[in-house]
Amino acid sequence: MKRKSNRNLSIFSGNWPLVYTASVLFIGLIVAAGIIYVLLVREEIPTEVQLSMLVAVIMVIIALTVCFGILRMRGEARSLLRSYESLKETHLKTSGLNDKLREQRHDFLNHIQIIHSLIEMNEYKEAASYMEEIYNEIQSVGKILKTASPAINALLQVKNNSCESRGIEFKIVSTTRLDKPAMEPWDICGILGNLIDNAIHAAEAVDNGSIRVSLKEDIKNYIFKVKDNGKGIPDKLADRVFTMGFTTKSGEGHGIGLAVSKRKLESTGGSISFETGGNGTEFTFTVPKAS
Repeated sequence: MKRKSNRNLSIFSGNWPLVYTASVLFIGLIVAAGIIYVLLVREEIPTEVQLSMLVAVIMVIIALTVCFGILRMRGEARSLLRSYESLKETHLKTSGLNDKLREQRHDFLNHIQIIHSLIEMNEYKEAASYMEEIYNEIQSVGKILKTASPAINALLQVKNNSCESRGIEFKIVSTTRLDKPAMEPWDICGILGNLIDNAIHAAEAVDNGSIRVSLKEDIKNYIFKVKDNGKGIPDKLADRVFTMGFTTKSGEGHGIGLAVSKRKLESTGGSISFETGGNGTEFTFTVPKAS
């Protein structure tokens, strides 16, 4: 069912509505030119011809109305597709986090029983060592549960795992629960995830790469910061960071994230900016609180 719905949306979000619009406009111009020509050349026009011309004009108007209606549907379909993809990605991340939490909960009682048995056997050092290992394992997930949004928590968990596999230090500092942002969680995930991906790309290029993500709030806004210790963005490229198509990465699939992020944030009253230099780059974006 989901795949079918996605295909239906793709019909409207593809290129064919533009072809249809161009065709209708071209035919409409020809019909209009023909009517004007007849009006200028013929002094007396029979009633039948006048009726035909009137019908032609009405048909052109209807076709143009339908055409622009489809263009509007095309825009809405594209927006729905973006939301669908974001929701799908968020669902997968949340499911992964929930699976790991369920696994930890299932093992928790077993860990307690083992620790209890070691203490009964007076194996205190073994018990302490075992508890330290378990604590580190639980902390790897617990440190991610910073907000009231499961989607954002799941995103941070996925990026934390990605950094660990690359040998990049990933630190999260949060002083907010993100209770009522004026932007949907999946949109925030899209922006935050894009910035973290860029930071990972920068941190991979240096030794001892590290990323710091901070979440806080003031009276009006939630404030997100993503900082890496990479080489920074060159001055000649800094002015183009929020330009559609800009990328410092090789390969396909990049170049629209920052421009789209800026547009989404500004449409909700938020903002995005960055500071860069030889010690790395820090992006800051704000999301207003819901009234």
